Amino acid sequence: MLALVGSIFLNSMIGLIFKLFDRYSINTVAAVVVNYVACVMTGYLVAGDGLYTGSPASQPWLIYAVLLGVLFLLVFMIFATSVQYFGIMTTSILQKMSLVAPVLIGILAYGESAGWIRWSGILLSVIAIILANYKTDQNSDHAKNNTGWVMALPLLTFAGSCMVDSALLVVEHNKLIKPADAGFVTAIFLFAGISGFIYLLLNGGIKNIRARDIIAGLLLGVPNFFSIYLLLLALQAGLDGSVVFPVNNVGVLLIAGLTGMVIFGEKASGFKITGFVFALLAIIVISLE
Repeated sequence: MLALVGSIFLNSMIGLIFKLFDRYSINTVAAVVVNYVACVMTGYLVAGDGLYTGSPASQPWLIYAVLLGVLFLLVFMIFATSVQYFGIMTTSILQKMSLVAPVLIGILAYGESAGWIRWSGILLSVIAIILANYKTDQNSDHAKNNTGWVMALPLLTFAGSCMVDSALLVVEHNKLIKPADAGFVTAIFLFAGISGFIYLLLNGGIKNIRARDIIAGLLLGVPNFFSIYLLLLALQAGLDGSVVFPVNNVGVLLIAGLTGMVIFGEKASGFKITGFVFALLAIIVISLE
């Protein structure tokens, strides 16, 4: 249980750190790339010589690690930008509601049970997504001055997180990784970092990296790695996934919402608060069956 509590706390810190990026004029892309370097270094320090059994190239999950690495980079940058424009609460709601995707895939593709309770949870999640994004342009000084792609950031966060969670479900369902596989997690971060460096090279961004961007990336990388690693340890300790993931998501949402309102003074409209409540209910209901 301590591992799960630690994962919730560290996952919540990620949103807080992203919120501070805007305040201290951090180059988000550069910091995110450095973050992945820190994640890989942390993975090697944690696992040591036991990081891989055999060559990484021979692992059955290699192609998934490459694809997830690219997805991690894209979703992380979208999440960071969305937090800066729309706040921690709205962005975190949509990120955590991504558990709907693996639930649907499990039902439709893998024949998992799907009674009225679970379908009710899925319906609640759709309502939560609509309410959380209703007139969000009025809740942020950034957002109300922008249109077009900016307004799509929360939904892009949701869509990207759905793809990540779905890919992880496929890997887990096909039993390509062991519980708490530090090698798999580290490989994902490695390929995310490589993708980020390629992006910076193509856009000439490496020469513009400042000391503050490096420091921000290092501060982000350690909690980022352990938020996922501790979640895997919670599963390895015997806690059911139907308990771990809903409790983790609810915990992160609660802390993110309180942090956004108390520390950053984010405006909590009636629609946003109602969406927040519906999101919590959806996560709880989905986990009941």
